[in-house]
Amino acid sequence: MKPAIFSTIALLFIAACDQPAAVTTQTSPAQADIGVRAFAGICLATALSFKGAASKSSGFGLGSLRDMGFMQMASTPDNSLALQLTANKECVITTPDRSNVAQLRQDLAAAISKVTGQNIPASFPQGVNINGQSFIIQHDSNGGEAYVMLKK
Repeated sequence: MKPAIFSTIALLFIAACDQPAAVTTQTSPAQADIGVRAFAGICLATALSFKGAASKSSGFGLGSLRDMGFMQMASTPDNSLALQLTANKECVITTPDRSNVAQLRQDLAAAISKVTGQNIPASFPQGVNINGQSFIIQHDSNGGEAYVMLKK
């Protein structure tokens, strides 16, 4: 009886190992999703205080920042891309739900690595240091994509 159980387990193990691994390749920055590109071009590019975010956002089709009292917001006319900004504290880019979350995270990690000079794994949240300032970066894909950069 024991040899039969052992051989069944061995066959299951071999079958599982024979499955192709999921392959995620890094896309070029120009081919990355608009949300990742906007996060890199707005949030990462203005990271220390986010003061230049308003001028950077127009390059992504975002309208003027609207003051909501506790934060500022801007979005594209079709709401396919949005920016939420709290000066000197937080920068968030949101998009509708995307199908390839693993690829988004790979591209996001590559964009962060380019700015920080650190090898950032494609798992979030991540703590990073940019010019001596600590940030927490999160990618939330629950009900859409949210790329969050929060100053520690």
